Amino acid sequence: MHTRFGPLGLSLMFSFAVIAAPIGVGIDGDTDTITIKENSAYAAKGGNKGGNSGSKRSSRSTSGGGSKSSTSSSSSGGGESGSTSRGNSGRSGTSVATNAGSNKKTFTDSEGNALAHPSELKRLNAWHANENAFLNASLNSVVGLLGLYKETRTEASTVVSDAEAALAEALQTLKEAEEPLLAELDASEEEIAAAQSELDTAIEDAEAATAELDKALKDKEKLETAFAETNFAGDAQAEADALTKLEDDIAALDIDNLQTSVDDTAQDVIDKQTAFNEASESVNAAQAVFDDASDEVSDATTDLADAVILADGLNNLADDTLDEAAKEEVTDEVQDTIDYYLGLQVASEEVATE
Repeated sequence: MHTRFGPLGLSLMFSFAVIAAPIGVGIDGDTDTITIKENSAYAAKGGNKGGNSGSKRSSRSTSGGGSKSSTSSSSSGGGESGSTSRGNSGRSGTSVATNAGSNKKTFTDSEGNALAHPSELKRLNAWHANENAFLNASLNSVVGLLGLYKETRTEASTVVSDAEAALAEALQTLKEAEEPLLAELDASEEEIAAAQSELDTAIEDAEAATAELDKALKDKEKLETAFAETNFAGDAQAEADALTKLEDDIAALDIDNLQTSVDDTAQDVIDKQTAFNEASESVNAAQAVFDDASDEVSDATTDLADAVILADGLNNLADDTLDEAAKEEVTDEVQDTIDYYLGLQVASEEVATE
């Protein structure tokens, strides 16, 4: 038996409307197309309505669009207005015909799709109510529940279409950031390569000068140690001669010039590093803009996936609200007909970003 919900119960259900659903969001970089796909096993069961029990009706799409078929639409939502007004949209274009050999009339929408006969709508024929009736209706009434149903379904569509629009905008920003980055890379490639080569040479020269100075200092230390350890046995002349030779040998090491060379090459490294940074600055700036745009796309993709999950929960809640209004479990045909008469959007599964 299907559970009935009063206004308080429906309000509590609204508070717990977010129901997780396995989905996937794909971005085709070649065609700039965003695709929202439900897990096939999940979709076959009609979503996750009411926990793991499965939805009583086929899974409803959640993004904006204007056609009941699965077609491409603008990422900003497109199609019918996303207003949350409870009023009857005054949908026009319904056709009525009488079957041959039968007094029963058939109803179709403006595109020729079959609509449920009013006799099948039963209590839901209250959709005919005027704007004021919808605005002032109690949630205990059929009109009030139909108004809540429309609001919930519209909100489900809006959260996804807004997320789609944000992702489309992020993708466009990324595309716009890519062009100047590539241009800067092309324009600066040779300059950066030359600056890098000069920097590498300066670093090698500085390392060689440092190594040469280190060797000279070690040689000086050895000479001084050898002189200090020599026993001249009181021979002052021999000691004086040895000291003179030590000074000559140390002078030959040319330590002062080696130190100057180390200082000069170290400064050259600093200069070449500065030149390299300047050559790379414009590229680095363009790269930073591109990286930020990439992060925005990643965040927007996550937000869209979350919006699809939220919308799935809202649509399941809307299903229960419509059942409560009808006092029975509503068929897909009846729900599609009410959606049409109330001017609700029917989503597409694929949204082109351009």
